[in-house]
Amino acid sequence: MTVVNQDNASQRFITIPRNYIEGESLTIKVRDEQKNTVFTFTPTNVYPNVYDLVYIDCNLTCLYEGGFFELSVLNASSDVLYKDRLFSTNQSAENYSINNGNFITLNTNNNDYIVIQ
Repeated sequence: MTVVNQDNASQRFITIPRNYIEGESLTIKVRDEQKNTVFTFTPTNVYPNVYDLVYIDCNLTCLYEGGFFELSVLNASSDVLYKDRLFSTNQSAENYSINNGNFITLNTNNNDYIVIQ
């Protein structure tokens, strides 16, 4: 799973694709797992690397806080080259809390009690 920041205009994915040919056009499909909608994007830049890594830059406009997404990278003949799962948040991955800004403690009772002997 890859954690992505929804506020970043461009996301960079470091992939090890199955059968990538340098210069081949790629398509990125992102499926929202909660709404079951599919979004299609074209990468802005694709950088092949010596160690079979491919860096893919793309502007994902469908991200929202706490969303889970399925990422698929396809070549021109619609073969799946890479799959991943995305989690979108503005919080840092190290300090992530699902209750960030939502959890409120109530001080309605001070828990005083009386002991009768």
